[in-house]
Amino acid sequence: MDVEGLGQAGPPMWKSRERFLDDGLISQKVRPEIAKSWVRSRQSGVPAVGDPATRHEDYDTDNRLMRLATPIMDRLAQEVANADMVVILTDPHGLVLDRRAGTAALRRGLDRVLLAPGYLYAEETVGTNGIGTAAEMRDVAWVVGSEHYAEWLRWLSCAGAPIRNPITGRVEGVIDVTCRFQDTSPLMVPFVKEGAREIERRLYEDSSQNDRDLLDRFVAVARRSTRPVVALNPHTVIANAAAARLLEPSDHALLWNHGAMAIEAGSPTTRAFRLAQGGLAAVRCIDFAQGDPEHGVVLEIDLERPPGPSSRPRAGRPGRRPPDALPGRSVAWRQSWTAIIDHAALRLPLLLTGEPGTGKLALARAAHEDVGDHGPFTVVDAIMARVDGDAQWLGQVRTRLGDATGTLVLRHIEALDASTAHALGALLEAVTGGPTPWLVATISTAREEEPGTDVSLADQFPADIRVPPLRERPEDLSDIVPALILRHAGEPGPHSAAELMQALMRADWPGNARQLESVIQGMVARHPHGELSLRDLPPAYQRVPWRRLSPMERIERAAILHALEQTGGHKVRAAALLGIGRATLYRKLKELGIADPRETFA
Repeated sequence: MDVEGLGQAGPPMWKSRERFLDDGLISQKVRPEIAKSWVRSRQSGVPAVGDPATRHEDYDTDNRLMRLATPIMDRLAQEVANADMVVILTDPHGLVLDRRAGTAALRRGLDRVLLAPGYLYAEETVGTNGIGTAAEMRDVAWVVGSEHYAEWLRWLSCAGAPIRNPITGRVEGVIDVTCRFQDTSPLMVPFVKEGAREIERRLYEDSSQNDRDLLDRFVAVARRSTRPVVALNPHTVIANAAAARLLEPSDHALLWNHGAMAIEAGSPTTRAFRLAQGGLAAVRCIDFAQGDPEHGVVLEIDLERPPGPSSRPRAGRPGRRPPDALPGRSVAWRQSWTAIIDHAALRLPLLLTGEPGTGKLALARAAHEDVGDHGPFTVVDAIMARVDGDAQWLGQVRTRLGDATGTLVLRHIEALDASTAHALGALLEAVTGGPTPWLVATISTAREEEPGTDVSLADQFPADIRVPPLRERPEDLSDIVPALILRHAGEPGPHSAAELMQALMRADWPGNARQLESVIQGMVARHPHGELSLRDLPPAYQRVPWRRLSPMERIERAAILHALEQTGGHKVRAAALLGIGRATLYRKLKELGIADPRETFA
């Protein structure tokens, strides 16, 4: 918008906004970027009139962005001191971290609309504005007067510029300048652009040597390659334009898992896997150092099959795609589903075994629905035999067996005592050969434990399908996490950052999908919009190793964490408590992915 066009943001623009709110039509007088922001604001359910409806959040007043931006904010505040403007710094989600300068009257007005430290000014929260729209566009946003979506912001003008990490390209925050509409100046845009550049320079100077080395190695590979190239370490993702178009954040976590295996094994493996967009890709490790995750890895990607419906596996063995209610792309998950649906189609008795929370009951229910069985889906839980008595429980089973339609699930049959299990076996044998519902039984096994089906039941369930635990199929989290977010947040909801997906994939999940859902539900309740990041995870889930650990390493890690907790993070005392040397403890901290105890247990 040029200087002469500023008047359009007054009454004429307000009429264009009113027309959009009434009938959804957008005047040609509205700039395209503002029109798109209005549409996004409306889709997010932002109230166009009424009182400000943004929430307050706690934040770290000594975070890295604030620490590095403070000298720049000091200087910029002096420059606008006589112009009655305020300079604002936010995090990448639009959470206001700092606000400088401006007259007392202007600051009081901003307080009334909650444009103050600790309040969220994301576009999906308050509508079109210089902060949230800049973060959404990942570009400079200039919003003048009545271009704001919310009526209570029309008295303001603001310009915001994203602050990008020079290593990764990721938006780290937004710098904004805000004033009254009558004080609008075309110099606001170059002002914030220069401020963003200065903060970006300080971010680069503050970045670790590991990240700088990773960037250099990435550039060396990307210059000579025509393919998508990605460089990763436990904290950083760098991608060229081809990779950025191809990959979703969930793919970054899968790539790091692949790179971590190469780092651990010391061999440049190539692996094929399915991308979030549906394409099949072969990934080669080009540059890495054995045993050193901080050194990172540079990967080159060959797209074997373009994304699209044709890239999905066809129905049948071994990779039939599960329904949307059972998201997952791993071979193990698809093979389990294929075997289950085959038995459902033929109505063959089936035993499902697996750890608690793996989804055995959900698989049975989905198979019942998939084959189009319109009979009842009945679950009789063997745990209730202890409550209602064996005779009553067996009576329920006998009654349901009398109806040959639908599906009968005998859940938790491992809970039956020997005599009841024997009686159930006899009951099932008595109806063998006659019309019965499709019969499914489930057994919950302890970790690493083989199911021990009672001999009286074994003949009744000749097919035994093991449902794999979540730790054996981490790539499925790329599909499960977005589905859980949608289930608990609705549309539009938050999306997950790459580092969050990496942490979720490396976690052990002893409670499997049920435990994962509980964690996601809590995160969404605390942060229902924007980007879910590592900081949104409960602390126990943030401290995960950079690679998947062996059973013995998991025991060692648990013992070290317990010792550190007992000693308040004091490493020397923790080593003495464990009966190991300090050097050994330091080595284990690095190998097992345990963060600096001074930060973890402070």
